[in-house]
Amino acid sequence: MGMAIKVTKLPNTRSRADWAALISCAWREQLPSIFETGNLLEAAKAELLHGEWELMFKNNEAPFSKRMGNMLIKIADDERLRNGKHASHLPVHWSILHELTKLTAAQFENGIASGAINPNMQRKDVRKLRGIEPKSVKKKAAASAAPQSESKNLVEWIRTIGPQIEFAYRELPEEDKGALLAGLMQTFAILEPSYAE
Repeated sequence: MGMAIKVTKLPNTRSRADWAALISCAWREQLPSIFETGNLLEAAKAELLHGEWELMFKNNEAPFSKRMGNMLIKIADDERLRNGKHASHLPVHWSILHELTKLTAAQFENGIASGAINPNMQRKDVRKLRGIEPKSVKKKAAASAAPQSESKNLVEWIRTIGPQIEFAYRELPEEDKGALLAGLMQTFAILEPSYAE
């Protein structure tokens, strides 16, 4: 028979606010990691012989696509994102950070000042800052237009499963993430050869 382990509840030494601050601090460590990855990619691109950098992605030696690698470099090169005084306002997801690189200086500063740029923001929030019409408005306009073709239905289906794929990716063990990304990129390369670059 197994031995029962008695768990003794410890007295509260930290408040909920203390724990939230500690957890938030640990979570924010992802941001420096994103910058470091972008810096390493840029250094590898500069140091490797012509064609070697691309092979790193084609041979699935990197845990993401070449396109994502270029996005990470762009994030790492953006001085506004690297500015320490903005760190507490930034989301920790690379795709949203990449969207923030597309903001003009004025849009970025207005976003920081208004609180629109915040750790919980989504890509649609960045589009709003850029003055781009929300997708829901575009969908309504498209729905009132001519009936959708099969290809448009496929695109819509891919958009709906995107969040599910992202959730599944986050739940995967690290060693399986590269294989999932490689499989997705292979699938997209079949549909659109420019993804194979």
